[in-house]
Amino acid sequence: MASRVALLGNIAFAGCVLLRYVTFIKDPVLSSLLLILGWFIGIWFNLAVCVTVVMMRRWRSSVPSWLRWVNGVFCVVQLYYFFFI
Repeated sequence: MASRVALLGNIAFAGCVLLRYVTFIKDPVLSSLLLILGWFIGIWFNLAVCVTVVMMRRWRSSVPSWLRWVNGVFCVVQLYYFFFI
Protein backbone atom coordinates (compact mmCIF):
# COMPACT_ATOMS: atom_id res chain seq x y z
CA MET A 1 0.00 0.00 0.00
CA ALA A 2 2.78 2.45 0.86
CA SER A 3 4.56 1.66 -2.41
CA ARG A 4 1.48 2.69 -4.34
CA VAL A 5 1.28 5.97 -2.43
CA ALA A 6 4.97 6.52 -3.18
CA LEU A 7 4.16 5.94 -6.85
CA LEU A 8 1.53 8.69 -6.67
CA GLY A 9 4.13 10.98 -5.11
CA ASN A 10 6.51 10.10 -7.93
CA ILE A 11 3.88 10.98 -10.51
CA ALA A 12 3.34 14.27 -8.70
CA PHE A 13 7.11 14.87 -8.81
CA ALA A 14 7.12 14.31 -12.57
CA GLY A 15 4.18 16.73 -12.82
CA CYS A 16 6.12 19.33 -10.81
CA VAL A 17 9.13 19.05 -13.08
CA LEU A 18 6.86 19.42 -16.09
CA LEU A 19 5.05 22.33 -14.42
CA ARG A 20 8.32 24.28 -14.30
CA TYR A 21 8.38 24.40 -18.09
CA VAL A 22 4.74 24.16 -19.18
CA THR A 23 1.69 25.58 -17.44
CA PHE A 24 -0.90 22.86 -17.87
CA ILE A 25 -2.88 23.47 -14.65
CA LYS A 26 -4.83 26.71 -14.50
CA ASP A 27 -6.30 26.25 -11.01
CA PRO A 28 -3.87 27.65 -8.39
CA VAL A 29 -5.21 25.39 -5.62
CA LEU A 30 -4.63 22.24 -7.67
CA SER A 31 -1.23 23.53 -8.75
CA SER A 32 -0.16 24.20 -5.15
CA LEU A 33 -1.41 20.76 -4.08
CA LEU A 34 0.67 19.17 -6.82
CA LEU A 35 3.71 21.20 -5.75
CA ILE A 36 3.38 20.23 -2.10
CA LEU A 37 2.96 16.54 -2.88
CA GLY A 38 5.65 16.45 -5.55
CA TRP A 39 8.37 18.61 -4.03
CA PHE A 40 7.98 18.21 -0.29
CA ILE A 41 6.24 14.94 0.49
CA GLY A 42 7.07 12.80 -2.53
CA ILE A 43 10.83 12.54 -2.12
CA TRP A 44 10.80 11.76 1.61
CA PHE A 45 8.02 9.21 1.36
CA ASN A 46 9.63 7.54 -1.64
CA LEU A 47 13.00 7.43 0.12
CA ALA A 48 11.42 5.83 3.19
CA VAL A 49 9.62 3.24 1.07
CA CYS A 50 12.77 2.38 -0.90
CA VAL A 51 14.87 1.98 2.25
CA THR A 52 12.17 -0.15 3.87
CA VAL A 53 11.86 -2.40 0.80
CA VAL A 54 15.62 -2.92 0.76
CA MET A 55 15.79 -3.66 4.50
CA MET A 56 12.76 -5.93 4.90
CA ARG A 57 12.67 -9.14 2.89
CA ARG A 58 9.15 -9.91 4.03
CA TRP A 59 7.78 -6.70 2.50
CA ARG A 60 9.87 -7.13 -0.65
CA SER A 61 7.92 -10.23 -1.60
CA SER A 62 4.56 -8.48 -1.24
CA VAL A 63 5.45 -5.54 -3.51
CA PRO A 64 5.39 -6.24 -7.27
CA SER A 65 8.80 -6.10 -8.90
CA TRP A 66 7.79 -3.47 -11.46
CA LEU A 67 6.68 -1.16 -8.62
CA ARG A 68 9.97 -1.66 -6.78
CA TRP A 69 11.90 -0.79 -9.94
CA VAL A 70 9.81 2.29 -10.75
CA ASN A 71 10.08 3.62 -7.20
CA GLY A 72 13.81 2.90 -7.16
CA VAL A 73 14.42 4.71 -10.44
CA PHE A 74 12.35 7.67 -9.29
CA CYS A 75 14.25 7.71 -6.00
CA VAL A 76 17.59 7.98 -7.80
CA VAL A 77 16.22 10.66 -10.14
CA GLN A 78 14.76 12.66 -7.25
CA LEU A 79 17.96 12.51 -5.23
CA TYR A 80 19.97 13.61 -8.25
CA TYR A 81 17.49 16.36 -9.07
CA PHE A 82 17.34 17.79 -5.55
CA PHE A 83 21.01 17.54 -4.61
CA PHE A 84 22.91 17.98 -7.86
CA ILE A 85 20.78 20.26 -10.04
